[in-house]
Amino acid sequence: MEHRQSAASALLARIEHYWLMPVACLVVWWSMLIAMLAVWAGQGRPKYVYEGEDAAVPYISDIAASAGMQVLFITGDAVQGLFFILTLWAERYLRHNGRLEYHFRQRENTISAMAIAFGMIGQLGLVLVAVCRVDRYKAAHYYSVGVFVAGVGLAAACSSVEFTWLRQSYPEVRWLRRSYKLKLVWFTIAFVLATVFLFNTFTNNADVGASVEWILAFWYGAFIIILAVDLYPAAKAVDRFDDKDGRLDCVEAVPEKARPRGYPFREPTLSYNLDGSTCFDICE
Repeated sequence: MEHRQSAASALLARIEHYWLMPVACLVVWWSMLIAMLAVWAGQGRPKYVYEGEDAAVPYISDIAASAGMQVLFITGDAVQGLFFILTLWAERYLRHNGRLEYHFRQRENTISAMAIAFGMIGQLGLVLVAVCRVDRYKAAHYYSVGVFVAGVGLAAACSSVEFTWLRQSYPEVRWLRRSYKLKLVWFTIAFVLATVFLFNTFTNNADVGASVEWILAFWYGAFIIILAVDLYPAAKAVDRFDDKDGRLDCVEAVPEKARPRGYPFREPTLSYNLDGSTCFDICE
């Protein structure tokens, strides 16, 4: 069992391009949205009445509830959701094994776990959005939309806080500051769009509500792009690992320019496996 775990850890350590996971997530998500718009346009831009409205611009859920589109909606949501969760997991994993800046404090470790948890909840909500068709399960559909928006929004907020704290430990790493600022901007714009969407939807201003929903859906992709850039530096760090057993000295894992003040906090005595499970034995 230990041999298998060591082999798995070494294999994960040798994977170079983790940043391709959010790219795949983005491609699936935007491709699904574009395909839905193309089908709607190809059908002559029909007007749906699932929402009790005769609007010119359909909601995403209106198209998804039309004939033959639910399978595409469910599949696209599930696949991009899987890549999204794997992206959040990869960011945490790469910090624990030294290919990205370490989580030296428990608060950073905790906020990272919270981001993953909220991301999972949000993606579960999105799958339920696809499963609960608006023409059959209207209330459940709306609740699921709320779970998705809240889950992803909170995941983005937690990620922004995480990078704010990492920036305090690594003032020389410029991308950390840029990343949390970009995420803060993304979150602010997403919050405004979500508010406008909800207001217009529940005040029966369907055209504006539907238009903002499409904008918000594509804006979600901008957050995925930021996550891809977050993971990209790990591709340049893969050559720091031992080719034989995938082990890395916890101190040497962090480039000299990226080490926080006072690092290492106490002298290391061992090398640690790449799964990062014992890294905190020397990092306070």
